[in-house]
Amino acid sequence: MGHPGRTDRPDRDGARSLRDRGVGAGGHQPGPDRDEGAHGRGGRRPGRLARVPGSGGPVHQPRDHHRGPGGDHPRHRVPQGCPGRAVGGRRHGRGPLRVRRLRGVGSLESPPRPAERVVDVVPTLQALRPRDVSGRVAVVIDVLRATSTLVTALAAGAREVRPAATPREARVRYDRLAAARGGTEGLLLGGERMGLRIEGFDLGNSPLEYTPERVSGKTIFFTTTNGTRTLRRAAGTRTGGGGARRVLVAAFLNATAVAKEVLSAEGDVVLCCAGTRGGFSLEDILLAGFIAAHLERNAPFVFRDLARAAAALYRSMAGEDGRDLARAVAAADHARHLTALGFGDDIVLCATLDTTDIVPEYRRGRVVVP
Repeated sequence: MGHPGRTDRPDRDGARSLRDRGVGAGGHQPGPDRDEGAHGRGGRRPGRLARVPGSGGPVHQPRDHHRGPGGDHPRHRVPQGCPGRAVGGRRHGRGPLRVRRLRGVGSLESPPRPAERVVDVVPTLQALRPRDVSGRVAVVIDVLRATSTLVTALAAGAREVRPAATPREARVRYDRLAAARGGTEGLLLGGERMGLRIEGFDLGNSPLEYTPERVSGKTIFFTTTNGTRTLRRAAGTRTGGGGARRVLVAAFLNATAVAKEVLSAEGDVVLCCAGTRGGFSLEDILLAGFIAAHLERNAPFVFRDLARAAAALYRSMAGEDGRDLARAVAAADHARHLTALGFGDDIVLCATLDTTDIVPEYRRGRVVVP
């Protein structure tokens, strides 16, 4: 039976009687908060039929609950999601969706962006892995004292220095070359273990021993506890795989020259600190910080955390102009150890900035000045 005061007239599709009984499209009962006056007294209008691409016929598509300001007319409906979102390949009321590419953005027309160079620091020999240096410019640092001695020897006129991993290796290579030349003229053995000259060697690891009178024109076979092994590992070996594209030797004695060479080189940079007995060395990190700070002032680089920390540490302990550098280096554990062994003058020399502008480079097993 219909409601009092209203004449029930059947719809052409027979849906009027369903709406009069309070059943909307799809058999849903309208809730108390639904607008029952927008399209007749019966509640919601029936859902639309939409054809799904690739299907055999129409399927029921429920009416959108989101209504625009003009009521429930399809022209005023607001689709769910972002305005203008594509639905089935079309936008509501706007025809096919067209994607417009902005000229010069994400296309072949955009100019190539130069790759930013990365600066990283490896704190110890033991932490240095082949992947850290592969294809990069490696700067090897052993302030107390291997790289300081190498720089001093080559600045004093040494022909070349041939690093060896062990005292035995240095001796074997020395003897082999002496036999090939028919004598030991022009050859020297230099190096240390635990800070002291190796028995039977001509020189130790004190840069003060490498005077022009002693080393000019000579080939030196050289081995130290950490520095020479760091050189070899940075360059790569038969077992360690490919190494750095270039291996530079840095000390405070040539620090600015090394930083300038790095600026003019290509590729990422890794500052390889030798450390002391497998541990962190303050003096090595200070030199890494000096070089990193110089690079930061002169070119756009991407600095890894340890490189940034090293630069901050150098500024904090040595000052922007390096006026407190000698005091900072003297405070290092290894500096105190060497001082106790009687090498206090070495500490003063190794903490001196820019006494030479040479940049030694490790090439094919030899440290030379290019």
